[in-house]
Amino acid sequence: MMRNTVFLAVFSVILQAIFAQENGLQSGRKHSEEKLSVAVKIIEEEYDENGPRFTEVIVKLNVTIAEDAVIVNGKLTELDVVTKYELDAEIVYSEKDIRFSPVEVHVMVMRKQMENGHQFLIEEQVQLIEGKRVEQVDVQVLTIHLDVNGKEFKRTVEMISFEESRIKNSEVERFCGKGDFKPRKLSDPEIPDEKNHHKHHGKGLCSRFHKLPFGARVAILVGLVFVVIASIMCCATCCCRKSKKAYEISKGDDFKSEFEMDDEEAEPLPEKLAFDDKDVLIA
Repeated sequence: MMRNTVFLAVFSVILQAIFAQENGLQSGRKHSEEKLSVAVKIIEEEYDENGPRFTEVIVKLNVTIAEDAVIVNGKLTELDVVTKYELDAEIVYSEKDIRFSPVEVHVMVMRKQMENGHQFLIEEQVQLIEGKRVEQVDVQVLTIHLDVNGKEFKRTVEMISFEESRIKNSEVERFCGKGDFKPRKLSDPEIPDEKNHHKHHGKGLCSRFHKLPFGARVAILVGLVFVVIASIMCCATCCCRKSKKAYEISKGDDFKSEFEMDDEEAEPLPEKLAFDDKDVLIA
């Protein structure tokens, strides 16, 4: 009876944990599926006879909140600066023509403190789609409302003209490429600083290693130590075999030369004498 009670208690705890995790995943999925839709025009031919030729599309950006920070398509943002992002985004040409294409977009995030929490205001301006210039007349300001605990409870979108936006009067100060997660400083608004890029990439590898679980880090370090020890042992074994072989060859050559030298210096044997030529003494 006691065993059945314990089994039922453990089973109920496991079910509660599963349901709690499922609810958390559903709420997180709900926020991750909310996308910011930006209507733009792709300039297909700028110098056509009948004037520029455009293709109207909608760029969808996935904006989420993680640890009280704004994430755009999986990339971290910074406050009060314009960041140039190179990323892949969902482009809607029509209901049946939806593509994932490389996009260059400028993003600016502001934070506003409120009595019942705070707000994030996000402005965006699409620059390029598949390397083609884009024309965007209006800027959508996405406002994400969070409570005092940092939990999102509402989103609102306001359309303003590009002239009224803060992103227009701000210069690009950060850059975040396709392989980057965190923006980095940009010395030139048009040309990324390659030196800083490599430095940032190295820091990114270190930070990713430190984010791994303790067991994984220990396993990686043990594996590296094992590889180093095995390499040292292989090198030592090969060197010992080569030295031993060389020693045996040199020893054989010394013995052979010594033997040949003794044969050359040996005196010739006396000629055989006939029995009749010797005096025989008979006692």
